[in-house]
Amino acid sequence: MLKMRTTELILLKTPCWYFFRGFMSANSLHALLVSKAPPHLFSSEVWQRTGLRSLGPSHWLSRRWWTCWFRVELIIPEAWVGQEVHLRWESDGEGLVWRDGEPVQGLTIEGEKTSYVLTDRLEEGDPRSLTIYVEVACNGLLGAGKGTMIAAPDPEKMFRVSRAELAVFCRDVHRLLVDLELLLGIAKAQQLEWVKSHYPGLHARLQEFACRGQFVPVGGTWVEMDGNLPSGEAMVRQFLQGQNFFRQEFGKMCSEFWLPDTFGYSAQLPQIMRSCGIRHFLTQKLSWNLVNSFPHHTFFWEGLDGSRVLAHFPPGDSYGMQGSVEEVLKTVVKNRDKGRTNHSAFLFGFGDGGGGPTQTMVDRLKRLHNTDGLPRVQLSSPGRLFSALESDSGQLCAWVGELFLELHNGTYTTHAQIKKGNRECERILHDVELLSSLAVARSAQFLYPAAQLQDLWRLLLLNQFHDVVTGSCIQLVAEEAMCHYEGEVDALPAAVPDVRGGASSPALVTVPSMGYASAPAPTSLQPPQTQQPVFVVQETDGSVTLDNGIIRVRLDPTGCLTSLVLVASGREAIAEGAVGNQFVLFDDVPLYWDAWDVMDYHLETRKPVPGQAGTLAVGTEGGMRGSAWFLLQISPNSRLSQEVVLDAGCPYVRFHTEVHWHEAHKFLKVEFPARVRSAQATYEVQFGHLQRPTHHNTSWDWARFEVWAHPSVFPSPPGENASTPTPPPPFPGSFQDVGVIRAAYSLNFPLLALPAPGPAPAASWSAFSVSSPAVVLETVKQAETSPQGRTLVLRLYEAHGSPVDCWLHTSLPVQEAVLCDLLEQRDPAGHLPLRDSRLKLTFSPFQVRSLLLVLQPPPN
Repeated sequence: MLKMRTTELILLKTPCWYFFRGFMSANSLHALLVSKAPPHLFSSEVWQRTGLRSLGPSHWLSRRWWTCWFRVELIIPEAWVGQEVHLRWESDGEGLVWRDGEPVQGLTIEGEKTSYVLTDRLEEGDPRSLTIYVEVACNGLLGAGKGTMIAAPDPEKMFRVSRAELAVFCRDVHRLLVDLELLLGIAKAQQLEWVKSHYPGLHARLQEFACRGQFVPVGGTWVEMDGNLPSGEAMVRQFLQGQNFFRQEFGKMCSEFWLPDTFGYSAQLPQIMRSCGIRHFLTQKLSWNLVNSFPHHTFFWEGLDGSRVLAHFPPGDSYGMQGSVEEVLKTVVKNRDKGRTNHSAFLFGFGDGGGGPTQTMVDRLKRLHNTDGLPRVQLSSPGRLFSALESDSGQLCAWVGELFLELHNGTYTTHAQIKKGNRECERILHDVELLSSLAVARSAQFLYPAAQLQDLWRLLLLNQFHDVVTGSCIQLVAEEAMCHYEGEVDALPAAVPDVRGGASSPALVTVPSMGYASAPAPTSLQPPQTQQPVFVVQETDGSVTLDNGIIRVRLDPTGCLTSLVLVASGREAIAEGAVGNQFVLFDDVPLYWDAWDVMDYHLETRKPVPGQAGTLAVGTEGGMRGSAWFLLQISPNSRLSQEVVLDAGCPYVRFHTEVHWHEAHKFLKVEFPARVRSAQATYEVQFGHLQRPTHHNTSWDWARFEVWAHPSVFPSPPGENASTPTPPPPFPGSFQDVGVIRAAYSLNFPLLALPAPGPAPAASWSAFSVSSPAVVLETVKQAETSPQGRTLVLRLYEAHGSPVDCWLHTSLPVQEAVLCDLLEQRDPAGHLPLRDSRLKLTFSPFQVRSLLLVLQPPPN
């Protein structure tokens, strides 16, 4: 922070002519050509042909979301020689100054940046005539909401230019602006990749600043992603793509995970961070908790596997402070770890929406550098901050498990189609990478589509931004995200089989892990004699029973689940006096953040949706598969259809539901009250599971009235709502014993039925198998750096929460095996001996391990 006086801008009456091209209101100008291309792409002839006219200030521009271009022609008076000259520009939208074909500075009233330095000192020989361009986007710093920031866009809102003037500035502001770049940091590699693609000159300058230590990449991820909904593998790819980009473009990786504004943080993030070279974590979002105040500002965050990172929440509870005395005092007074640490961060500037600090903020904080009665303030960097925190970390407390945000619970369900598209694309990329890896191992001619897959992953990671996959985005973004999900499928490499899945006839086939087997031709709808078929019976009262010898399902005439029985033991899973598959409707009227929140009081508005007797009908009549389906009118405007499916030999029942939803401020859920009593329920999360309370003994328990899970919950206590892929299994035993993890994987990653390119193989084949049910082989892909394309990466994790030794068997021609981190960097002590095509692996609870497998050269 640099000390400077508050300086008056001297406004002169020298005229400033500016030209525009864009849509104008009818009472000012005619509609002219609008372009989103940078001005250096246009020749002078193009500008002359568009009929540009000179205008005075305070003219209307356009409606929301338009982009307008201005050509600003300036004549600087001779009397200003030796002075610093600024362009003062004020417009309702976000502006960007272009000079010599390069973007140089943003302009925004909301961000308090309304002047641009034309020259820090006008010399005798300097030109007096200048031409620059100003690009103006017709939206505010945080969108274009009608009346409030989070309201729907105002279709009638018009934007205007209210000031365009030349002025003399009587201080050396340019030097201040250069020093301000010491504060410049960015936490999203995606933005820098856009800069590199569209503004290569600016990107080169950023690289220069990074070499001088004036530009500090932080975060380490591709975008500031959501911390709850993406899969564990997707979270790994956020760091893999982000850290590799920072290393390639700026010569270093990030050591801090900077995620100030997402809606909760998975308990597996500490392990993922540590294995991606990150030891420090910063956020402030938990200060938004609606019920409980988080007890720490500086602490060690311990994940599921015991990995620890040093976490810091700035005590000012904001990343957009203005530099006032009151804010600085608040930072000290509210620090909950005083006595354990003597340092804390003060994040100032326009952080939400961008814009950074202003001259006034820097001036205020510089004056507080060493003022009696006030805390000492100094300009710092994330690295120096965490070094100071580490130096006196001996007495810090630890927080174990997830960092649950007690707000914005609605983001788990808002825009369900976006969440479905995200999960489908995660599955598709998983399958394409696996098939491509196996093809590399088995064919010398196959080329792994690395570049295409990287593009598809980056697109998916972009849409895992914390305001996209959560659904808390504007309509245009939601529509674009859905187009991206559909486009991912269309952009799949042509050499890879279609992995989308589709309609097919059921067949009973045993397929080994990570391999294939021939499926019999569907000549019969009956299973082999060794497997009991599914029996489907519709009673005279309209109810339907499905029974495959493992479980027996009974649906009443409206489609509600009245019984779910494990046949071998006769144990009933549905709570006494209750029904499952009960759709219920709630009022959803949050206090403020409509797309983000669902409030606890919505539970008081529960209304079961009554079914219509006689709508339940038999779908598939049994044999390999049995099903029943029904229609349900939710309201006069909304309805759903559902098929309840039971397959031969399958230990769970599937519910295929299609909802035609035309409601506002309503919340539809489905309940499966289970005949169990447990103080805890087990929820799968990324690479593991954790327990959450099923009661409301404390305010911390009550705040978890709406939670998320990946991809299963076990068990669900009576009267609670749970987002489970199937009804709670009626099996006795623990979560680990009853095969919930395997069943959830089978549901989320179904078998692929692919046509054989030639004669069907006579025998089944497995590329990989593990000897322990506690170990999950999550990912098989080509290494990011793979000489001759013959190095694969395997990612496995321990899923049961206990230490285990296991053998990994492979049928591939492995030449070398070595452990690596999540960034695929070799562990110098991680060599693994290969014994009889097997590798011995040791896991601690919930540990994620990655292996590099170097394949033997293919035969000629």
